[in-house]
Amino acid sequence: MNIQKAIKLLELTHLVDLADLKNQFRELAHLYHPDKNVGKDTSQRFRDILMAYQFALDNIDALYEHFKVQVPLHEEVTVKAKVENFDDIFEDIDFNEESL
Repeated sequence: MNIQKAIKLLELTHLVDLADLKNQFRELAHLYHPDKNVGKDTSQRFRDILMAYQFALDNIDALYEHFKVQVPLHEEVTVKAKVENFDDIFEDIDFNEESL
């Protein structure tokens, strides 16, 4: 994967900070989560989004460079995060029948 592919998979059109990346990931994860899309095969798209998100986090400096973002003073250029538990990411997503 490269940064261009990650940007395309995450459908990023702008980026101001890490919150933009996280919000876009959550939106796509909600849209393509296999549990949310019963009867549709969204599992590969969902996996691609997860990989792109992890790649973007691992290469945040390249992502900032692409979008010409000034790194916020409280944030280091070499921010690295390993996504091992997605529970915190999905805690705001309601997967019940009423939200379908």
